[in-house]
Amino acid sequence: MTRVEAVQEEDRRLRRVRLMVDLTVQLLARGQLDRTEGQRLVAATRAAVLRLFPGSEATYELLYAPKFERLLERLPEGAPTAESVRQPDAGRYVH
Repeated sequence: MTRVEAVQEEDRRLRRVRLMVDLTVQLLARGQLDRTEGQRLVAATRAAVLRLFPGSEATYELLYAPKFERLLERLPEGAPTAESVRQPDAGRYVH
């Protein structure tokens, strides 16, 4: 692999990481997951990032972990029930 190809490959992997992190942040910020689901999502994102950039655990912990932790703290502990997500007679969502 030439140097140019190596740089292009790294750029491709970085774009993929940004996309995964952005999607994870959006899903967590919507608040429709419970904390356990959010933690599973964050763990899967972490594993995928570290597969793309092996040995970058410290960088992940510095750049992404604090943001994910703040978002996870906002999520409810238990799984949402149908009653807590939607009011049947009003037809609108509640928090």
